[in-house]
Amino acid sequence: MLEEDKILIRKIVQKVKKLRREIKVSQRVMYYDTEINMGRLETGTHNINITTIKRMCDYFNVSLEEFFRGI
Repeated sequence: MLEEDKILIRKIVQKVKKLRREIKVSQRVMYYDTEINMGRLETGTHNINITTIKRMCDYFNVSLEEFFRGI
């Protein structure tokens, strides 16, 4: 994986953690609600596909544009 890709994934992971903490939901609860393994995702070692990001945005009630702002 390219270093630029790793940096982008880290930024996305940071954004996900921030949004998840803002709504005060645990990784476990989010998994039950979305079937997205947040523990695995938040390690930042796996590439995240756009459909997963879209599902998370829907869960956090933010648009893709809002999600990627500042990344």
